[in-house]
Amino acid sequence: MDDVGLILLGILVVLAFPVIAITIGKAFLVDLAGLTGIFRALSFIGLGIVLVGIGWLYQRLLFPPRGGAITEPAKEPG
Repeated sequence: MDDVGLILLGILVVLAFPVIAITIGKAFLVDLAGLTGIFRALSFIGLGIVLVGIGWLYQRLLFPPRGGAITEPAKEPG
């Protein structure tokens, strides 16, 4: 990917955070206001699962796993 593509990708990532924040705010303030009981609890649980999934996906994209990066423990002299 060339430099322009990486810059555009960075801009999209930066713009995605406010969109996610607005969506979460709307879910809490508007959508959950009309729910009661078990439906409200299930909505909170579902929103939490989605947020954990977004965090996991972002972490996997930002820091991809490195193969063979496990180091051996230091040996004692002797």
